[in-house]
Amino acid sequence: DFGTVTIGTRAHRTFPVVNTGEFSATLDIVSTPALQLGAPFTLDGGTCVTSTPVEPDGGTCTVTIAYAPTDAGLATDTVVLVYSDGLANKTATRGLAGTGATPAMIVLSDGGTYDYGPVTIGLTAAQTFAVINTGDTAATLGTVTTGGLLLDPPFANDTWSCGSGSLLAADGGVAEHAHVGFQRG
Repeated sequence: DFGTVTIGTRAHRTFPVVNTGEFSATLDIVSTPALQLGAPFTLDGGTCVTSTPVEPDGGTCTVTIAYAPTDAGLATDTVVLVYSDGLANKTATRGLAGTGATPAMIVLSDGGTYDYGPVTIGLTAAQTFAVINTGDTAATLGTVTTGGLLLDPPFANDTWSCGSGSLLAADGGVAEHAHVGFQRG
């Protein structure tokens, strides 16, 4: 199981191929099509080589499979390794599963533009915005400063309920709030 992998990234798993028999096992073609893999799973290396025997009584080689999801949700497949035991062709199989997850997406509550309305000169109007992660994977906040929030005067970050590097849970995690003030000079 590859677990949850963010769309646009890759995860790798290396599987040992072990010959538990008493005779050498000669591998057939070792390639993505020959292993009967379909996207988002591909052969990504290993030590098993086409037409090379795997020694008896515990001889091993490896097959490395990559999982690179392009869609959210569960993906499954089966690796099919064809080999000859000296008498007949046989197969060894291994199931694969991975879940594609959308990347973290941070949004602020209250829509695209918040209107502070009329503010008397010398006073400050404030609004607290929830910082929400709408993606399937956790998000780590970057630098949390007025400059980090890209605010220019007359706006300022009055308080922030988190610090740089704070983690926001996936799937609508609301863990942080930004209190942004508008001061009319």
